[in-house]
Amino acid sequence: MTHGVFPSVVRAFAGKALGHEPADADGFSKSPIPTQRIESIVSPGNAGYDWFPELPYI
Repeated sequence: MTHGVFPSVVRAFAGKALGHEPADADGFSKSPIPTQRIESIVSPGNAGYDWFPELPYI
């Protein structure tokens, strides 16, 4: 397996549309992600990180 999403993206989107919380998924990749495919990287202190209140603050 080179990559995977758990639970499936369809299940996460359907859960969000139905109002279930949490409605999220984890994605894994064993191969490098090309830099042109990365939209952003957020970490504590970035405004985008605050969009995800369940992420830990290190």
